[in-house]
Amino acid sequence: MSLEPGDAAYVLVSSDGVDRRLVLEFTPVDADGQYRFYDIDLSAYQMTAGFTVYFYSGLDPGGDQWHLDDVELVAAGP
Repeated sequence: MSLEPGDAAYVLVSSDGVDRRLVLEFTPVDADGQYRFYDIDLSAYQMTAGFTVYFYSGLDPGGDQWHLDDVELVAAGP
């Protein structure tokens, strides 16, 4: 990830497709050029048929990068 001061990237979720909740924010502090594994616990959110995960980039279009790889949603059981 390449972030300059003032840039950010976000992971948000919604159970209804309308109300979005921020679950993770990336800032320039996180942008060290190293691959990182993130395991985000979403158990506090209602897993509906319309559950949606949003990846929002507030990056400058002039060279900033945010790579997403191997995104998985796994149900933990009843």
